Amino acid sequence: EFYEEQAMTNAKDASASNSSNSTPRVADLKLAKHHDHKQLKRPITDTRTVSELKDRIAYRVSSGGRLKARHHLKSLAFGLGFGALTLTILLFSFFNERFIAPFISPSKSVSATPIIGTGEAIGTDPKIIIPKINLEVPVVYNLGTNQEKAIQNALEEGVVYYTGTALPGQNGNVAIVGHSSNNILNKGKYKFAFVLLNRLAVDDIFYLQKDGVRYTYKIYENRVVEANDVSVLQAQSKPNTATLITCDPPGTSLRRRVVVGEQISPDPASNKQATQAPVEEPKVLPSNAPSLWSRLFGN
Repeated sequence: EFYEEQAMTNAKDASASNSSNSTPRVADLKLAKHHDHKQLKRPITDTRTVSELKDRIAYRVSSGGRLKARHHLKSLAFGLGFGALTLTILLFSFFNERFIAPFISPSKSVSATPIIGTGEAIGTDPKIIIPKINLEVPVVYNLGTNQEKAIQNALEEGVVYYTGTALPGQNGNVAIVGHSSNNILNKGKYKFAFVLLNRLAVDDIFYLQKDGVRYTYKIYENRVVEANDVSVLQAQSKPNTATLITCDPPGTSLRRRVVVGEQISPDPASNKQATQAPVEEPKVLPSNAPSLWSRLFGN
């Protein structure tokens, strides 16, 4: 029908181009009218119902009936499995600190650091040493501010001395904050510095090394406090102490784990008075680093 109509149209165009001013021939008009009438009167030969058409389409989609229900189930399982894998990768990328923290373990080799220091440091780099969990990381003392963003940036370089508290060798409480967990895609090498503080017990030892002197502290308290309990930064029940602070449980910012040790070496009687200018007391103790989501999207 299409080709017949095209032939008729071409014949009309050729006749019109040959005699553009002449009137159409009566035979041509009759032939066109005959074709139009024939098209209008053509009967519908496809008498299949809608249900039969659906079945026919389904038959073709299933490759002529060769695909069974199990094949469709396999396709569905593949789609769901691929979606689950993609979701797992995304969740791990943004929130892996919660999954990894429980698996962080101390090294099998125990540090050879002596239990009681002699007052002489091995080197002059400021650092904290905790033999029981085989920890030895730098301490950032020169931050000069307690703004959360500045502390988070400094924590990429180690653990951080909380400005305004006493310094090692001074009377009062030295406050040191560190990460218990952090996203592995964030910057910094000390994401899990304090993740094992919960393993420290009463009478365990840790060291703060500063200005060529190693200060030894014996732990007498290990507890969990609320995030807004800023009293842990102030003077403690004993006169010369150091307090280690991190988030608890690891991977969250819900609470803070606080480990307090009393200075036993060098003799605290030789400590000086603290000379740091007082700083504004914070409302909340420093927390975990911003998540990868926050770093990417600024939320």
